[in-house]
Amino acid sequence: MGVAEHVFDVDIHGKSVTWHLYDVGGARGQRQTWVPYFDDANAIIFVAPVSAFDQVLIFSIVPCSSLRPFFDFCDCLES
Repeated sequence: MGVAEHVFDVDIHGKSVTWHLYDVGGARGQRQTWVPYFDDANAIIFVAPVSAFDQVLIFSIVPCSSLRPFFDFCDCLES
């Protein structure tokens, strides 16, 4: 899958601003590739499906929150 980059211009108060959006994926094996994309980041948008909040993850036998990967990543940054 890999990282997908999306570049688009946004009009903010009459000024055109170029935004770079990186879709880094969410699979456990891809998480180590996220860090370099945060070096000059102004914002991080974490998207998780609400409909999957109680589903069992493929790599786990217990139900897990859709936000668990986000919290795991935040813990990783503090280390």
